[in-house]
Amino acid sequence: MSLLDKATIITTPTAHSNGVLHSIKGGAVADFDVVRGSAATRVNAEGLIEDVATNIPRLDYTDGTASILLEPQSTNLVVNSELNNVENIVVSAVPHTISFYGTGSITLSGVHSATLSGTGANDRVSLTFTPSAGTLICTDSGNVDNKQLEALPYATSYIPTSGAIATRLADSVSGAGDATTFNDTEGVLYFEGSVLANSGTSRFISISDGSTSNRVALLYYSADNRVRAILSSGGTKFVDSNVTISSVTDNHKVAIKYKANDFAMWIDGVKVLTDTTLNAPIGLNNLSFDLGGSSPFYGRAKSVITFDTALTDAELECLTTI
Repeated sequence: MSLLDKATIITTPTAHSNGVLHSIKGGAVADFDVVRGSAATRVNAEGLIEDVATNIPRLDYTDGTASILLEPQSTNLVVNSELNNVENIVVSAVPHTISFYGTGSITLSGVHSATLSGTGANDRVSLTFTPSAGTLICTDSGNVDNKQLEALPYATSYIPTSGAIATRLADSVSGAGDATTFNDTEGVLYFEGSVLANSGTSRFISISDGSTSNRVALLYYSADNRVRAILSSGGTKFVDSNVTISSVTDNHKVAIKYKANDFAMWIDGVKVLTDTTLNAPIGLNNLSFDLGGSSPFYGRAKSVITFDTALTDAELECLTTI
């Protein structure tokens, strides 16, 4: 028997349909519900930007391999994203990010001064800055495509505009599994992926009973590149520990093992946390890219796997080794 034969849910960026991200193991109950109330874009396997309809999961190839892309709501403040022109944009005094593809440049003036130069037709460049409140002037020069200005400290997927600003709504992926999928006595939650940016926000992947009372949670806290493990049982938090990693925007393999008086977290083939005084959570029935509907995960997921047994150290090392 291979290690993955023991898994109860295996989800990778493969099969999907309208409103559903299908897991490749676990049956229909293991599928995730996908909600995004607007169209969006993705980078396909050929490296081209293409449209994705409302509520369709996005399998994105920005880094050259497939990921499940989950992003927050964002608005492209550029009125004409495909036209080379001068645009006057009213902005607030919060971090903004401007981005485009091409070999030209964009010069900013008004409430902020800077120049962003392109590196190639298929290369996206971006610049994050904090302007003063007021009018920001964006002047194009040369080959500038897919222009985007967002009130975020990082660039998200391209939002096309033609004559008016446009908003892409947030992705929500939740609701895989039921009470028969998870073992209240023991198990493992495994995740491979990365968050979108080191932006000071908390991003959860969790198995829970739909609340914070019973949960096994993996938390990416990106203010200082930490990964945090949380375990609660019957309303009592027994584990809440974290470790620092190279960068939350890098791809990592993380596993949390839970069992009464036997907890461990592994990252990239190394055991980084242990605890031997805890109760196992009860009533687990839901695997989601959030925590009971809050603190949604925004990033790139390569795989999510659950087990209803506590794997051995040798198995966890094998599972998480990069």
